[in-house]
Amino acid sequence: MATLLVDGLTVGPAPLPGPPTANPAIPSATWEFRPVANKLPDGEGGPNANYISTYQPFTLAVSAIPTAPLEVITSLTITLKSCVLEDPLPGSETTRSLDAPLKIKVSPFWAPGLFLEPLVVTTPGAGGVCTISGYFTERNWYDREIVVSYLNAVTRFTSDGFFYAPLENFPTNLPFDLKKINIPLPSGVNINTFYPLTIAAAYKTESEILEGYFNSIGQVISYKGTDIKKLRFYFDVVITSTLGTYPSTAYMIVQYNQKAANERLKFLLKRRRINAILNIEGDNFEEE
Repeated sequence: MATLLVDGLTVGPAPLPGPPTANPAIPSATWEFRPVANKLPDGEGGPNANYISTYQPFTLAVSAIPTAPLEVITSLTITLKSCVLEDPLPGSETTRSLDAPLKIKVSPFWAPGLFLEPLVVTTPGAGGVCTISGYFTERNWYDREIVVSYLNAVTRFTSDGFFYAPLENFPTNLPFDLKKINIPLPSGVNINTFYPLTIAAAYKTESEILEGYFNSIGQVISYKGTDIKKLRFYFDVVITSTLGTYPSTAYMIVQYNQKAANERLKFLLKRRRINAILNIEGDNFEEE
């Protein structure tokens, strides 16, 4: 049967599945992809790691080879289909400060059908070669959250949408119960618009739809990058030769780029205005 060419660096056999303590279990795979990419500004990732980070451009050429006499490879297709939580390990006992348990929900948007990673492209080529290229966005790090206050309200942006609470209803004592900021405002904010699309935006602003809201803000109460350190992305691999069709599965590990999130927070803090108010009747902000 035809198989993938293993070079020992970028394409190799997948290690054993995740530890049995993982809940839910991490699916197994036949192959592991490890793109070679330039190191990020914070020094993470790169050729010596088995992962890349969000907004880190990469190119990976994968080749299929025959294993039988006279066999000829006719095509190789690779399709990015889903992702799962890699780190923190599902079901782990990791805790956060103040002994609050770290609970990361399995997102329905990680599963085939609702899954999306728009800037990773797979391009089949001649001779049984398929190239995977582009970069991973923060779309699947769904738990990001931005909370800012205005003269009249406190707002919360999440991948579920845009919410607010009148300022007089917002508690001033710590810790804040951010879930009480729960009055929805009409907006185009959702899991597919909440993240920066371009690398330039990832290191400076936010998603295009949020920029209109952040032209003028009050106090930044909370800026949470994510509790998800790494995701494992799965690919369907199908090799077709003159002897048959051979499907398999591969995965690639991607780590969250905290450097980009930190740069966006710095930029957000520059937008603060003492007289910014929220236009509760609409979906934009205005100043007095």
